[in-house]
Amino acid sequence: MVGKNCFAIASDRRLGVQLQTIATDFQRISKIHDRLFLGLSGLATDAQTLFGPYFCQPVIAGLGDEDKPFICTMDSIG
Repeated sequence: MVGKNCFAIASDRRLGVQLQTIATDFQRISKIHDRLFLGLSGLATDAQTLFGPYFCQPVIAGLGDEDKPFICTMDSIG
């Protein structure tokens, strides 16, 4: 979601195995730079290891020059 000079990425923090909840503080959004964030959905192992092939749908969001918001996403193919 983008707004004037800002952006937001929403994510759940649940880490589970089938119906069992293992943790509720799993981080799916990574800070790449002061103004660039990467959100990964899908399996926790895909979000942790970051090697191909990716079975997740990355969301990239950040602020460009003059705080202009940028947000995009890709499918598994790229």
